Amino acid sequence: MPLSDNPSFEEITIEQQRVKKNKAAVMEKINLQGRMSQGFRLVNNKNYQVKLQKLKDKINSYQYADLANKKQDQSMLDIMTNKNSLANYLEQDCKEKRQNQTLDFKSHNQIANTQLKRKQLFMMFQETIEAQEELKEYAVQIASVCNGIVKQPPGAYFGVKDFHGALDKITNRKRSYDIGDLKDAARMTIIFENIEDMTAAKAMISLTKEFTELQHFQSSMKDRYGTGKGANAKYNCGATAAGYKDIKFFLKTSNGHIGELQLNTQNMMAAKKNGHIIYDILRDGGALDKAFTITNREVIAKVSRNMSDKWFNFVRTRVPKAKLELLEIEKILERLKNNVSRGNHSLTVSLKEIKSLSTVSLLIYEQGDNARVLLD
Repeated sequence: MPLSDNPSFEEITIEQQRVKKNKAAVMEKINLQGRMSQGFRLVNNKNYQVKLQKLKDKINSYQYADLANKKQDQSMLDIMTNKNSLANYLEQDCKEKRQNQTLDFKSHNQIANTQLKRKQLFMMFQETIEAQEELKEYAVQIASVCNGIVKQPPGAYFGVKDFHGALDKITNRKRSYDIGDLKDAARMTIIFENIEDMTAAKAMISLTKEFTELQHFQSSMKDRYGTGKGANAKYNCGATAAGYKDIKFFLKTSNGHIGELQLNTQNMMAAKKNGHIIYDILRDGGALDKAFTITNREVIAKVSRNMSDKWFNFVRTRVPKAKLELLEIEKILERLKNNVSRGNHSLTVSLKEIKSLSTVSLLIYEQGDNARVLLD
């Protein structure tokens, strides 16, 4: 049969044109020489099925000493095998088209990309656990010399990033990310009483093999305190838009995995603990130049839980400049409570309220950079 009689010929031609148009962008992703990445991973389906069966067998027969590990494994298995779980990692428009069976090229592409990322993350997860354990031991050694305290994140497998959270990051929050761009799945923090001890730890880490293998990438360290001098000044950068500061290293572990190690002061960590809920709200707002509505139930639950009377009292007493803006935030919380009581798990934030939230965040972190003012 001639090609012109093939009903799919026109569709194939369009797809080839799209590939040609995007070739430069695709080749840039494949050629990872110029950016720090853990690489692009193809998934062997046979190996994937073997690993998936091993996880099922482990959940059914293994005696877990840590129930958090079992919960993480079960969650991962549900995400990998439950057909409905994929919708959690798709844009709303794509979800609707998938449900109505009206998928266009863009939707087909997003679904295929999400399915691939899900498999890639699953195949990489054991490496991440190994890297987390190694990163923990590395942090302990640095802290023991530089008078620091190691803070292990909550959760399973020594605090490795939750599988759902990691997948959500590279599909929803950072859809343009490839699997190799996920470099905070293994993560650890060292906390110091003062900046002097923190900068001593920074100097020590800068000499280790784990860092020097990546030091030619400017993004391998971010010094938001601006302590770098000479050749290390290139790593200096300002605080985040919210006002937060830290010194962040990306380190290469022995299995090739890249993990994240943060250094910070006790006071700034107190600011982060109280300022992060504002970040959770504003993250949904994009450019923050207009009102937006939060529909993510996880965020709604965090706001309800963390913006407690204790939180408001802390900010009022420790961040006195924020008292006026706190009145606006109290209105947000009251509106949220009313919505939830009526079964409406959403929250619309006005432009005025965005400004109030942003101001309070900046003021909290301003105090975080002010000796021990936030500490008991």
